[in-house]
Amino acid sequence: MNPQTRLLSRLASILICLLFLQKVSLAARKVELSLPWSKLESHIGQRKIALVLPDGVHLVGKVMAITPDVLVLNVTKSSDPTSHPKGKTSVARSAVSVVQLSETKGSKRALWSSVGAGAGLAGGWLLAEGVYHVSGEGQGLWAEPAGAGLILGLAGAGGAVGYLGGRSSDRVETYIKIIPEQSP
Repeated sequence: MNPQTRLLSRLASILICLLFLQKVSLAARKVELSLPWSKLESHIGQRKIALVLPDGVHLVGKVMAITPDVLVLNVTKSSDPTSHPKGKTSVARSAVSVVQLSETKGSKRALWSSVGAGAGLAGGWLLAEGVYHVSGEGQGLWAEPAGAGLILGLAGAGGAVGYLGGRSSDRVETYIKIIPEQSP
């Protein structure tokens, strides 16, 4: 094995170890809060939420307003469209016990995309070097268009896998339990 191939092999090993040993959580982080109704608007604002009504219907939609008695929601998904159709609806305060807020925060997508692309690039280089140069089929790696395609394809695939892993670890799911108002 020539020194250049040995160096690339070591770099690929390091990048692969980074991918597997950094304890990348592919699940969203979960945060639980307990808030009174009066503090709900400051935490949610006009973002997309999900909630389950007492009759078991699951609603997803964007919050339009939170009043002292009602949560006004623009429903985009409903598990029972006949009784709770899409569009603007008001949900009584008494019917809301837990609200789920999903957000994407952080920059792990860029980091893991870079690591994945680097690992794919090094792995593709080593594979193409072994197939086209060492086997004697080609006149070097770059003289063969399939070798360059293999390198770029594995780099792109590695970057995509890194992005997906980073995106899911950047997700934060906040569950807000509505508690009774505190008396002064």
